[in-house]
Amino acid sequence: GHGFELVVRHIDDRRLEVLVEPLDLRPHLHAQFGIEVGERLVEEEDRRLPHQRPPHRHPLLPPLDPTPTRVLAVSDLPKPIAIVGAGRLGQGLGLALERAGFPVLILARRPGQWLPGLPVRVSEQLETGDAQVILIAVPDGAITPVAQRLAGTGAIGAGHVVLHTSGLLDRGALAPLAASGAALGSLHPLQTIADPASAPAAFQSAYAAVEGDTRAVEAATRVARAVGLTPFPIQAESKALYHATAALLSNSTVGLAGLAERLARDAGLPEEMVGRIYLPLLRGTVENLERLGPAQALTGPVRRGDLLTIERHLAALEPADRALYRVLGRLILPLAREAGLEAEAAARVEALLVKE
Repeated sequence: GHGFELVVRHIDDRRLEVLVEPLDLRPHLHAQFGIEVGERLVEEEDRRLPHQRPPHRHPLLPPLDPTPTRVLAVSDLPKPIAIVGAGRLGQGLGLALERAGFPVLILARRPGQWLPGLPVRVSEQLETGDAQVILIAVPDGAITPVAQRLAGTGAIGAGHVVLHTSGLLDRGALAPLAASGAALGSLHPLQTIADPASAPAAFQSAYAAVEGDTRAVEAATRVARAVGLTPFPIQAESKALYHATAALLSNSTVGLAGLAERLARDAGLPEEMVGRIYLPLLRGTVENLERLGPAQALTGPVRRGDLLTIERHLAALEPADRALYRVLGRLILPLAREAGLEAEAAARVEALLVKE
C-alpha cells in the first residue's frame, strides 16, 4: 500500500484548499498561510517579509525553514480554545485568538451584546467541548465559582489547561480543579480594554503576566504570543503589588483626566473643548515616557523648582483639589531631584508642598 494524508494547497492570498492525496504526491505549500477546514477560514498569520516576521510562529505553522514544502496533518491543528465569560476582555481575547487562527468558543450565562460573528454560546452549562485550553475571563469574585462548576462537570482532566485572566489572583483561585489533574495558572493581559473590537490592535504593544503550573505557564505563554502580547513570568506572591501598580497608573490617569475636564470647565473653557483640550498633552507625556523614562520625561514647575507658579496653582484650586496637588507634587519631587533639580531648590519646593 499507498497511504493517504491530509494536505493543503495554496489557492490565493487568503485561502488554502484541503485535499486528501497519496503520500507520494506532496504539494509545495507556503508555511505562512492558514488552513481552511470545512467552512471555517483561518486567515493567514503573517504576510510580512521574512525579516519582518516575529520570532514566535502561529501554532499551525512550522518554524521558519529554508525549504518551501510542508504537509500538515490533522494532528497539527489546534483544539478549540474555550473562553468562559463574554465581557469586554473575553470578547477581545476571542476576537484576537480567532484572527490568530485559533478556533474559539465563548461561553456566556445570559444573552448580551457581542461583536458580530463571534461564536458565543449562551447556556447555564459549562460545555467546553473538545477544548484543551480554557480561559476564565470573569470578574475576580466569580473565578472560583466558575472553577467549581467546571469541576462539577467531570469533563476536566489531566490533559486540560485552565487559566484565569485576573491580574490580582493566582492559580489558587482555581483550587476546585486541583483534583482534576489539569494544569492551572493565570494569564493577565496588561492592557485596558474598553472596546473589545480594539483588543487585537491593543494587544500588539502590551505585555501579559503568566503564572502557575509549568504546563499552564507554557500554554499561557503560547496564547499570549499568538495574540501579540509579550509574556513575562510573575510569582504568585507578587501579583497583588503588580496589580495595584497597574491600577494606580491606569485608573488614576483616567481619574486625573476627569478632574482636568472639570477644572477646564470651571476655568471657562468652551464646553466643546473641555473633554479634548488636554489629550494631546497626555499623549505627548506618554511618548516622552516611552522615549526617556520618568525622570527625564518630567516637566513643569516642580521639575524647575518654580515656587511662584506652584503658589499660584495652589491658590487657584479648591481645598480638596489643592490637597491632591500637594500629594502629587511630593510624589514627583524625587523624580525632579533625579533629573537634576538642585538640593536647595528641591527643599524649598518640598516645604511649599507640605505647608497647608
